[in-house]
Amino acid sequence: MISTLNSLVFTRIDGKSLIPQEFTDLFKGGTRPSDWSTTPPSKAELVDLLKKQLNDLNETFGNRIDEQLGSPLQIRDFKFETAGEVIGFAMYHEGLHVSTINDLLKVINHQK
Repeated sequence: MISTLNSLVFTRIDGKSLIPQEFTDLFKGGTRPSDWSTTPPSKAELVDLLKKQLNDLNETFGNRIDEQLGSPLQIRDFKFETAGEVIGFAMYHEGLHVSTINDLLKVINHQK
């Protein structure tokens, strides 16, 4: 989630990544933990990055929601033309992952 939000919002809109490339490489599409050759970030590091990212998002884009993108972002049938539209989609996407994580935790806890 951290990597996707970074890519969709910070890199796409501002042209700069706020997370290290090594981190992005761990979580890009098609990767899986069994392929990793480096130590992944700890749960505490991930939580800290999520908190920092939320703060960075507010500070960077808090007053730029209506800002037009240099060129529209097309994702399948969706066309995003403003920073706010991209951020809204990123939040929706992140919510899908949070829901899946919560469902998996329920299954794991039920099996104990």
